[in-house]
Amino acid sequence: MFQFFASKEKCPVCKMELEKGKDYPVAGGKKFCSEDCREEYRKKMVKEQPDHSSGGCCH
Repeated sequence: MFQFFASKEKCPVCKMELEKGKDYPVAGGKKFCSEDCREEYRKKMVKEQPDHSSGGCCH
């Protein structure tokens, strides 16, 4: 009865449910359904990082 409320793990990119006990690509502590989704997530994270090269805040 309580398993109904248990959240299932999902791919953060395509939201596909991930089966328990199966090996999935992992990056940044998250599981992905495929290498393509893992790569899309990586690209998204790189794109969202602030660009420090244009500023003079560090040097």
